[in-house]
Amino acid sequence: MLPVTSARPSRIDWHPIRLALVIAAPILTAALLAWSLSFHNTIGFYRVTVPLQPALAFLVLFSFVPAILTGIEARPGRRPSTHHPQSLPAAVLAVLGVLLPMTGFTYFGGYSLIETGDKPVQLLVLDRTGNNGMPDIAVTFWTQQPSINTLKWEYGKSSRVISESTPVSSHRFILNDLPYDAEVSYQINQGEIRRFRTPPKGQPLRFAVASDAHFGAGDNRPDLTAKMLRQIAGPQGKFSLFLFTGDLVEHGYDDFHWREALSTITSCTSSVPSLFATGNHDAIMGGLRRFQNYLGTDSRTGPLWRRVDVNGAHFLVLDREWNGDGIPPNRKTWLERELASIPSDDWTVVISHAYYYASGGVYGWYPWYDDETAIRELVPLFEKYDVDLVFSGHNHQLELLQRNGVTYAICGAFGGIPDPPRTYISPASIWYAQGQYGYVDVTLGASAEIVIRDADGKSLKALTVRR
Repeated sequence: MLPVTSARPSRIDWHPIRLALVIAAPILTAALLAWSLSFHNTIGFYRVTVPLQPALAFLVLFSFVPAILTGIEARPGRRPSTHHPQSLPAAVLAVLGVLLPMTGFTYFGGYSLIETGDKPVQLLVLDRTGNNGMPDIAVTFWTQQPSINTLKWEYGKSSRVISESTPVSSHRFILNDLPYDAEVSYQINQGEIRRFRTPPKGQPLRFAVASDAHFGAGDNRPDLTAKMLRQIAGPQGKFSLFLFTGDLVEHGYDDFHWREALSTITSCTSSVPSLFATGNHDAIMGGLRRFQNYLGTDSRTGPLWRRVDVNGAHFLVLDREWNGDGIPPNRKTWLERELASIPSDDWTVVISHAYYYASGGVYGWYPWYDDETAIRELVPLFEKYDVDLVFSGHNHQLELLQRNGVTYAICGAFGGIPDPPRTYISPASIWYAQGQYGYVDVTLGASAEIVIRDADGKSLKALTVRR
């Protein structure tokens, strides 16, 4: 009789798997960094967030550690073994080296795919002027499922109907050739009839400016944001425009933040024509796509740089999301051409998210105050072409500054958590408030009447600017 032997189960050879992980770790890490840099203005985020820079350097170096350990383990004529002393650490680090970048891909990529439902109506001011001298206005909204919609709008005895021809998710109905000083009503399908009023011709123009609501942050004050929006939209305000200089949401890639923000601001922005600049938080990690879907316009100069002319006032929207941002040469050429074309007797107003002059401090090892790059590249244009007012946010404070005939206002107090008290005082500063929530109330006539209001609508500071 032949002896009976029990067959041992073959052992899994982990070497090819570990080798694949060792190779994959630096490749995935490099891919994650390249993917993040492909998004709009991520470089600004990496530049300003100083603590992130060594963390990224560590992540890159860490991804090569398993390969280094594997190389140390390997000897001429000897195949690496999982039982070798260096094998277990190399294997564990290889797994971590793959999991870390995959977590980044999953987190940001996953959020970019999530849509949270329909988004409500906004009235957006366009950078084109109709036959009556008023800028055209877009009625916009977004539906998760593509659909065909109809809009009816009228003023006086004029009535028009616009119908979409194909199902879409991003809906834009253009109200063109609007007259001044007219009550306009509009209705989407058979829904609510909404109304707004165009500015009076040849009369003072009143508008509100705000920044940095940071919906979704958790430490923001959406209750105060909603309260201020009611003041701007209320009949007692009689604001013709609402300008928002960026950071409406905390994380632009997160559609939950956009849903909360748009559902809140529509109480104002469906009845007061609005103009939005892009903030760094709005655009971060692919958030620009959502900003353009929900608040973008079909601009002749691109969705982020544009000029709007209203009743003798000229508003220039600049895409400056981070302090330290330079300006591309083609945009600088555009800006100088637009500024040069504005009559000297008209009001010129610039809005952007990042500031020019501002008080502040050093946060995260980065200076959040007077922006030397902007002062060097843009401020000379403001002074040369007699820009009157410049509105920004980014710093969460209320501040007025003046320099060489230009008045600057920092209005980053529309709900985001206030910044700490300043440790650096800008030489241009003439008034400053920390820890306050508020917005700016502006009336342009023979002079510019600027009133900084708190969350209750009470005046904190009034300033008259004469040309």
